[in-house]
Amino acid sequence: MFQRFNHHSLIRSCALATVVVLAAACSSSGGLSDSSTTDESSTTGPSTTVDASSTTIAPTTVPAPTTTVAPEALVLRSDGLGPFDFGSAPTAVIDAITAQLGAAARNDVLLYEDVSELGSGYYLSFDGPYYFALSYPAGQTVCWTGDFCAEFGGTTDALTFIGWSYSGPAAMLASAPNLTIGARWSDFPSMDAFPSCYTTGAGSHQGIVLVLDAGTWDWLVSDGVGGYVPNLPDPSSTRVTFMEAGERPFQPGLDC
Repeated sequence: MFQRFNHHSLIRSCALATVVVLAAACSSSGGLSDSSTTDESSTTGPSTTVDASSTTIAPTTVPAPTTTVAPEALVLRSDGLGPFDFGSAPTAVIDAITAQLGAAARNDVLLYEDVSELGSGYYLSFDGPYYFALSYPAGQTVCWTGDFCAEFGGTTDALTFIGWSYSGPAAMLASAPNLTIGARWSDFPSMDAFPSCYTTGAGSHQGIVLVLDAGTWDWLVSDGVGGYVPNLPDPSSTRVTFMEAGERPFQPGLDC
């Protein structure tokens, strides 16, 4: 590379040269003559050559933004729960509920006996003081604090999600139209309501089965001739106390 000479360096160069060289190379103005050449080997310091082909530049890596995807809400459905349809594998369902509600408070596994000769169409479990019926030979009930239970049924080595039940607290879980424990019948006029016993009512909304309460109201009253007729309460004073969908163990033979 050519170095740039200033006036003072040029004077020093001319003073050290012979008179002949001085006459040929130096001008009265202190510049280089047109016939002069510059020898790169005479420049001060070694020359440095950079081989571009041997230089490697590491690419800049931009880290992808980290995002946390919130789990899908566990919306109460007549055919499942949140993203899980009835028939889903137990592990995925239990893990999702635990992530939202915390550790399970109860986990019961029951084996049911084949009583098909009775013509009931159910399997019966005689464990405990009461017997329960289910459509499967094996069942598992897992419950979380807050009184939400998930039901699983099938064979001992192949259970699937078959139902759920919920009794509180209010607003912990809800259906898509925000129906939850404590909701008033009057806020959901499309709800079906009817007596389930003398002082309790039942209903349904978008396929979800409900238990309804209206305080001391008599849902059934005498018709005066030995029978009973429905006596529906004021919808504004009737509230949901229990919700369920799918299948769960039940006690057969109860009339009320």
